Amino acid sequence: MTGSPFDLGRTDSDRGAGSPALTALFWPLALLAGYFAVVQAAHAIYGSIAYLTPMVGEVDPVRSLSRAVYFLAVFALTFPLCALMARRGSSLAGIAEIARAWLVRPGWRNWQIGVSLVLVLTAVWLLRAFPNSGDEYNYIFQAETFRHGHLWVPVPEHQDLFAFSHIFMKDGKWVSQYAPGWGAILALGGTIGLPYWIINPLLAVGCLWAAWAVAKQRAGQAAGTAAVVLLGLSAFFIFTSASYFPHLACATFGMIFCWQAERYRQAPAVRPALVMGLALGVVGLIRPYDAVLFALPLAIATLLQLKVAHLKYVLFVAAAGAPFLVATFFYNWSITGDPLFPVTNWGYPSYRLGFNPTDEAGRDFTWIETAHHAVSRVVLLGEWTSLPFLVLFVSSWAHLWRRGKLQPSDWVFPVFVAGYLLAPGFGGNQYGPRYYFAAFPMMVLTCSTAIADWLGERWSERESRFGVALFVAHVLVALSAFAPIGYGVSRIVAERMHVYDLVDSAKLDQAVVVLSAPVGVLHPMGPKDLTRNGIDLQGPVVYALARPGWEEALREMFPDRRMYLYTREITSAWGRLTPLPPG
Repeated sequence: MTGSPFDLGRTDSDRGAGSPALTALFWPLALLAGYFAVVQAAHAIYGSIAYLTPMVGEVDPVRSLSRAVYFLAVFALTFPLCALMARRGSSLAGIAEIARAWLVRPGWRNWQIGVSLVLVLTAVWLLRAFPNSGDEYNYIFQAETFRHGHLWVPVPEHQDLFAFSHIFMKDGKWVSQYAPGWGAILALGGTIGLPYWIINPLLAVGCLWAAWAVAKQRAGQAAGTAAVVLLGLSAFFIFTSASYFPHLACATFGMIFCWQAERYRQAPAVRPALVMGLALGVVGLIRPYDAVLFALPLAIATLLQLKVAHLKYVLFVAAAGAPFLVATFFYNWSITGDPLFPVTNWGYPSYRLGFNPTDEAGRDFTWIETAHHAVSRVVLLGEWTSLPFLVLFVSSWAHLWRRGKLQPSDWVFPVFVAGYLLAPGFGGNQYGPRYYFAAFPMMVLTCSTAIADWLGERWSERESRFGVALFVAHVLVALSAFAPIGYGVSRIVAERMHVYDLVDSAKLDQAVVVLSAPVGVLHPMGPKDLTRNGIDLQGPVVYALARPGWEEALREMFPDRRMYLYTREITSAWGRLTPLPPG
């Protein structure tokens, strides 16, 4: 006679008369706890190298070697564990049964989303709500510009002293390089009283809810539950949701687009046409290139089975997306003078996408370099999600292919990987491969669909049980990575905020701080990422660069302010503020 799910994997004689059901799972649960502890220790050792030792060039061989050892260790631990969970009659078989019973049980969605939100807010606290990259500050600068009713603000006097990475000072216009969509969302949130740091966590709740709804509609309750867990417990999702990056918004609206586009492909109608046009328009206003990558697989699939009804309703798609396209053109025209000339290319004339892309500094990238970037991003994805997740995605994709259940949205991640072969650069400061983040929920939907299929009539097959075992392993690895990653990034942020902490502790007011050195030794940040003065130079403390002639120029601009010089020894993580004598 079969007992409860907590009593699987043992015979009646093994249980003994009157033994509690949980006794049967004592050793399996102990083994899983041991697996969690060992994987967390492995990530902590790797993290001490990846986050807590100084960088040595763009490609650090010590970091690369430690990453390889970490992945080999996780693989060596995970594969036999999953094989045991997948084999009927083994001591771990009951774990897979419990996972199955949990996934098909309704009512878990809100609890799971709540847990993810707590983790996201914890990550905000670890990051101190600090824009931990120049790009993040760019979006805040853009949002402040919009909130004050401008598309750009006038260039300040002695502009070279207040330069900031990727914020252009050209033709009398002081403006961020990025498309206006994310800055507009931040500005809208700020206008209604929301602090900028809370906007992405709120979007995270929406993204998780959308993932649950799309997965549930596609493959049932188990798929919805799996989607929320796979997405919401990954450090990739948690820390990106705690940042000021725009990729979460792209992911959310991109997922809605794919959802409605599939409905439109199967049964063309006004509602899905309007929603997909609206969602793709939002993505295009935030990151135009991502909108192209989202649209490509859905457009090809629709063309392959084109019907008269598709053409009949396509005007509704265009009408819903047109306002966002017009807004993009108007923004470009207002700044560059040409609606088809993006602000990025206006500020960086050499920047180019293509088979031999060129970055903002004019450096050409070969196919070998962009392919190396793609491999590095996939490896980084495994680090910020888990190695079991990568294996699960490949297995799920292959399973759906064999079963004839692949949808165009399942191609979005491969399209993103291929598409960013045409883009220069790697992504700078990031919490995982952020160029791929918009496609990450689509990977999750692929996995959750396969999991739902495995949990059904195919549950008796070992492949199905192995897939669910990979799901369990992902949860354990993802949770084990949170503390080491959180500690590492908090240390980096502490170093990068040191100059601002010195200013706060000294209670400076009506002062000018001249930055003569970068901050930090773990992952240094240069002075051009520290001149965070907002859209004017009226704050209580103004930050300036130590360019030639800086002292005379600054004393002329700010005759009533005290001046301080920030310096730092190259081997020390901590600098100091030195007051300068009045001029």
